[in-house]
Amino acid sequence: MNLHILIGALFGAVLGIAIGKVSGGNPDAAAKHMIERSEKTKISNRTRTVREDKLVDVQACRDAIAASAIPDGRHPLLRKMDRERALRRWLELDSSSALAEAESNQDDSFAIDLFKQWVELDPISAVEGLGKLNPSLADKLSRDFFITLMGRDPVLAAQEFRKDRWQLGQKSLSDRLEFNRVISLAWFNADPDAAIASLDGVDLRVRDADNLTEGSILIGWGKVDFDAAWTYLTEKTGSIDDSLTSPGGMDLLAEGLLCGKSEAIAVLASLSDLDGRDMRNRVSQLADTMVRVDMQESLDWALEQPEDDPIRKNILRYVASKMAAADPDRALEMLDESKGTGARYVIEGITRESFAALASSDPVASAERILDLPVGQRKAAMGGWLTRVFASDPDAALAQCRNWMEDPELSADLPAAWALSFSWEHGSGVRDPGEMLAAMPELNDAVNGMVLSTWAKSDPESAANWVTERLELGEKVPFNDGPFIDDSFLMDLSISRPEFTANWVMGLPDGEIQREAARTLISNWAAFDPDAANNWINSLPPGPVRGAAEEGLSKTTKQNQSPF
Repeated sequence: MNLHILIGALFGAVLGIAIGKVSGGNPDAAAKHMIERSEKTKISNRTRTVREDKLVDVQACRDAIAASAIPDGRHPLLRKMDRERALRRWLELDSSSALAEAESNQDDSFAIDLFKQWVELDPISAVEGLGKLNPSLADKLSRDFFITLMGRDPVLAAQEFRKDRWQLGQKSLSDRLEFNRVISLAWFNADPDAAIASLDGVDLRVRDADNLTEGSILIGWGKVDFDAAWTYLTEKTGSIDDSLTSPGGMDLLAEGLLCGKSEAIAVLASLSDLDGRDMRNRVSQLADTMVRVDMQESLDWALEQPEDDPIRKNILRYVASKMAAADPDRALEMLDESKGTGARYVIEGITRESFAALASSDPVASAERILDLPVGQRKAAMGGWLTRVFASDPDAALAQCRNWMEDPELSADLPAAWALSFSWEHGSGVRDPGEMLAAMPELNDAVNGMVLSTWAKSDPESAANWVTERLELGEKVPFNDGPFIDDSFLMDLSISRPEFTANWVMGLPDGEIQREAARTLISNWAAFDPDAANNWINSLPPGPVRGAAEEGLSKTTKQNQSPF
């Protein structure tokens, strides 16, 4: 018997048995059952999927969008398709009302999704629509919008996103650079030939915000063909060093090294031809860039290099900085391995952050470890430890300060370490050192400008009274300990307690500080309550204090009149 006939007969027999079970042996009933089941499936799919012929007006589109947000047993992607279909149909019916809804809708995702569909439907009209939005919302949407537009019409997107309207809409330089980087990479991915061709008229030796666009194109090119991208860059700039300082040059080399490109390794070896300081700077910048591109890959790459390799040490230091809070033990190990690289403030920062993290898990053991550190790292470690423990257990922190004050190896570092722990700039938060100073008066001399500024945020009146007492004793205060008076504390005081500051100024025993305090008070007070500031000036008798206050008022008036 023919094999195909045999298989067909067997299949028919099996199907007949199955139908018989479903229908109780009645073939007509079985056929009817299968037809009914098929019809039910069609009806179910028809009713649960939004058809475009049902989206007859804007209200139907609104209803479909609202319904797509409600779980109904279907896969989320199907509901997403309904939402996209309704958005597109709304644009076809009435793009003006869709645009108005984007501006009034509290959920930014509506506007983002709407413009994605608009780009797919009509890119030119979508660009015009984005330009009609209020600037704040348009800036929020611009990144997603241009990424989508690059995929749909890269020529239009590249032409549009270079306009000042979008570049200047970014809130800061870093936002602008990130905006250019992301969109430029999207351009390269969408149309690499056009993106590369755009580099021809650009001086890649100039590093500025605009050229970061070209730098990002180079990075994208390097991912595909490092040798071609690097050769192009060096021919344009004329030297390896100029290539590294050009937009995207350092990122391009970092990507090449992490990908194991032989040409990138050769470029790295050539850095040894630079002068000592230039070589150290380039190696440090390259290590920083590699860690920024991919921290784990950079660490793995570094550990394969010789232990005395400068780039290995620099990478370990940069990774340690990022890991200090999450894995302080490993961060300290890497910091030790990276000896000989990095500025002192960087080493101190890693040490301080690591010991703050260690103190949160085991304050006793971590305090004991500080003596094992090199002398140059102890102050930072003590400062990090105190910063964390003051927040969780002030009594324990005070007791430890007393222990360190009696320790001949650590007592000299305690005042500066204590000041770090009360410094707003080093993560102390709003903290009042008054009780600590009352308990350990020997720390009064450790109060610096950072401590005083932190104190002014927690208890400005106590901080001001402390200044008065120090001046009456003939002691220096932090903001006049040098050739110039630092007015940051006076500014904090003037903004938070202007009326109190006005009375405090009149009782200051130091004439120079009194005049500077009056000048600072009025220059800040007049900015938010000019009537009160003027009334205080008018209440002053003629003399140096009133003259200084009038100078402060004049300064504020000029600033308010300036167009910039």
